[in-house]
Amino acid sequence: SKDSITDLDTLYRILQEKKQLKISNISKLFKVNKETALEWCKILESVNLAVIDYPGMGETIVKMEGKK
Repeated sequence: SKDSITDLDTLYRILQEKKQLKISNISKLFKVNKETALEWCKILESVNLAVIDYPGMGETIVKMEGKK
């Protein structure tokens, strides 16, 4: 749907600003569940705009591609 494209654009802009975001923060921000938030991050990752980090401990985060 067109809405999710807009949300993705917004998410990407926020990510550019913050450099990284927790999946839980994305879900709160956009009022979607964590699965949806993760799906969006996977879309960004698939076009090399972001990297999803699954730490052994703690929360899944998404960060800007190329930012360590």
